[in-house]
Amino acid sequence: MSSFANTDLSNLSPTGEVVLAGKVDLAAGVTQSDVDYVIESQTPTSDNNYTWYRLYKSGWVEQGGFGVSVNSSTSSTVVTSTINLLKQFSSTNYGVQIQGLQATTANSSSRLYVSTKNTSSFVVTIQNSILSGGKIDWEAKGVVA
Repeated sequence: MSSFANTDLSNLSPTGEVVLAGKVDLAAGVTQSDVDYVIESQTPTSDNNYTWYRLYKSGWVEQGGFGVSVNSSTSSTVVTSTINLLKQFSSTNYGVQIQGLQATTANSSSRLYVSTKNTSSFVVTIQNSILSGGKIDWEAKGVVA
C-alpha cells in the first residue's frame, strides 16, 4: 500500500496549485499566474446522462450534454424542453449552442432555438415540428456564479 508521507510537494504553490514552471511555454511578459487552466471537470458518461463541464481558474465554464431527450409526450407544432445547467452562470450573458438530432418523426422545416435563458437553465423551443423521440446536443459557455 502506498503512502503519501514521502510525496514530493515541491511542485505545489503556497495555495496548493501545481506549479507550471518548465511545463508550459509562456510568452514574453506572461507569468504563471496569468495562465488559465481547468480546476474542475466532469466527463460525459451514462451515469451523468452524458453531460460534461470544464471549470477554469478564472471562473470561465464550458458545459454541455449529448443526446438530451426533448420532453414531448404529445404531438404538437411547438415543443419546449428545459435544460438545467450543471454549473450556474453569474448572469444571463452566456452563449448557448444547440443542435437537433434525428427524431423518430419530424417535419423537415423545424426551427430549433433557445427561447428563454436564466442563470441555472435555458429553454429550447422547436417550432413547426411533430416530434417523437427527438434529441438535442447543447453547449453553453460563460462565467460561473
